[in-house]
Amino acid sequence: MKKERSHGGYQRPGSNTIVLSSDPILIWLFALPFLLVGLLFVAAPWGLASNSAQIPIGIKLVISAMGLGSAMVAVLIFRAGLAQVLLDRSNNRVIIGKRFSKRILRTIDCQSISAVTIDTDKDSDGDTTYRVQLELKSGETIPLNKAYVSIRETAEYERDRIRHLLKNPYDSYSKKDRTPWLVFGNSQPFAQPQLKTFVIICATITVAPFAGWWLATQEKPTLQITAGEPSPELSSALHQRAENKIASTEKILFVATPEPGHEGMAKIVFIPFAIVWTIFSGCWLCAAIAGSIRTRSIMGWFMVLCGLPFVGIGLGMLTIPYFAYKRELHTIYALTEERALVFSNDGVKELVNFSDEHFGPIEAKVYGNSGNNRKMDLLFRSSLDPKSPGATVGFWGIEKGEMAKAILENKLKGRK
Repeated sequence: MKKERSHGGYQRPGSNTIVLSSDPILIWLFALPFLLVGLLFVAAPWGLASNSAQIPIGIKLVISAMGLGSAMVAVLIFRAGLAQVLLDRSNNRVIIGKRFSKRILRTIDCQSISAVTIDTDKDSDGDTTYRVQLELKSGETIPLNKAYVSIRETAEYERDRIRHLLKNPYDSYSKKDRTPWLVFGNSQPFAQPQLKTFVIICATITVAPFAGWWLATQEKPTLQITAGEPSPELSSALHQRAENKIASTEKILFVATPEPGHEGMAKIVFIPFAIVWTIFSGCWLCAAIAGSIRTRSIMGWFMVLCGLPFVGIGLGMLTIPYFAYKRELHTIYALTEERALVFSNDGVKELVNFSDEHFGPIEAKVYGNSGNNRKMDLLFRSSLDPKSPGATVGFWGIEKGEMAKAILENKLKGRK
């Protein structure tokens, strides 16, 4: 006979087990924002952020430490949550442990259990809440869930089911539970329609940024620009648009347009965080609204108001790909004899004057295979911080980048 292994001082369950109670996997949803924020804070100061080269080493360490702290909160939630109670029918005992790590916290012989009862408590609004517990012959009570539920019928169903299985471990409990999802906190249990709504909302939020990106790609630019020296007609049109920025005699040496979506794609690392943030804040807001309607509590509606800004921030982050793509679609880069400009639907902006101390160094990154696919990120504006000499502003995803780079290098040499 194969000997069963022990774990943490307790004997491993046999092969014939049934779940009496377990925490829902949705508890892990609370850990994801902490984990994503932590990873973002750890990575951003060391190269992920566009201005990471300008951040002093001390500030980088502080930001990374904050990120590690947030990630540790997520780890603690992962380790603390998802408890599970099993009935080991082979050995006639109840095993309390962790759902995925299989760590066993306690074993209880079924013969030492005197009753299965319901424990009651009051929530913050004064409403009665319920959870199932085991009463031992020794007088000790052991709750099967850390959280309480707000519907008594759900707790009664679980009590009756567990009581039946303890007495008849090999029977199936045929009674149908109308509220089968025991959820954390005092929220209402998920019925099937509510679960479908939750899944639809999560899917919609996940798809939203990519759908916005696709929608923006359906729009065409107002001007078709060929990278290089502009034609007289284009030069005249750009002079008219930038009449408050450049003199009519200032020659435009180079024009180009960015590859739409390229800059946004380079900074798309925030999208997973935005999706989880919006789902989490949306669930929080829905739970707060449901609780406020049920309890008619002023504090509940105050929590709803507190949740609205977080949902707004999430929705704003999800729309960034759409607006970033549209902005790049109507963007024109230009180099004149004296400055670098960017034209957009919002107007004309001077990126840097070639006589300015912010001009330089010039950093070029080529991507694409060859021919028309070969493009360049050309950065040439930096801060004045001597500890951060890297360039952070310039032209993204342009064709004929070598031509623009040669012009900028000549201007940088001329300044020196």
